Amino acid sequence: MKKIIPLLLIAVAIISCDSKTNKNNKQSIENADVTDLVTVIINIDGMTCNGCENAIIKSITSLDGVQKAEASYSEGIAKVTFDTTSTSIKSISEAITQTGYETTGYKME
Repeated sequence: MKKIIPLLLIAVAIISCDSKTNKNNKQSIENADVTDLVTVIINIDGMTCNGCENAIIKSITSLDGVQKAEASYSEGIAKVTFDTTSTSIKSISEAITQTGYETTGYKME
């Protein structure tokens, strides 16, 4: 009898730890923020100054799902990180075009 009680206590401790680990794993999966973030570099014609960069960044960041946007007139590009479940490359390109610039292609980063 003396040998059975310590073994039972060890078994209960192992089961208890295992169930806590499973609960924690389940919570982290349930609470996960699932997004489909991608980064794309869009070629842009017509930028000539910092004001152009700012206008493009403003138009891009006004779109839902855009996490980050940078523009460089010297390189003729905008680098955009966005959630594909909220917006698209086409929507970003249209926002740039509506600002008065021409998009000439893109590449995924």
